[in-house]
Amino acid sequence: MKTLFFPALVLTAILGILLFADGWLRYSVQTASILLFLFIYGLFIQSLRPGQTPLITRYAILMQAELTPRDRHYTRGVTWAWVILLSLILLAKLWSGLFDGRWILLGHDLTDYIEVGFFLGSTALFVGELYLRRWVFPEKPPETLLQFIGKTSQVSLKDIWQFKPTK
Repeated sequence: MKTLFFPALVLTAILGILLFADGWLRYSVQTASILLFLFIYGLFIQSLRPGQTPLITRYAILMQAELTPRDRHYTRGVTWAWVILLSLILLAKLWSGLFDGRWILLGHDLTDYIEVGFFLGSTALFVGELYLRRWVFPEKPPETLLQFIGKTSQVSLKDIWQFKPTK
């Protein structure tokens, strides 16, 4: 868990800047976050092209080595779920950033909380997928959330980036 402390601290600092910054700093951070979302979105979407290995399938292969065709189909679907979440967040950010659009709900401006929505959506997708997997694959031994986080954090981003499929 020590290895998760620094990234969590950095994400908290970035979220704080996004929520409370003003003026040029706010626009600079918003622009950087849009570019980051575009980059991440691009990684996910390009991994779904024919002949490519979907990003979540790469994680699964690097975490457990051997996947059945059913596992590969499932992880492709999970990759699509991430693409949908990223698409929604990216559209919200672009709407608010480029068109100065505001998201008003019950008199409250929610535009500044798009990143919070991303973190909550990511958490829900991450945890929800763990429990969905238990239902889809009851024959596999169930993992706890901490085991799943531990296994996921052991996969290096370099390995994901340089992934070469074996046929």
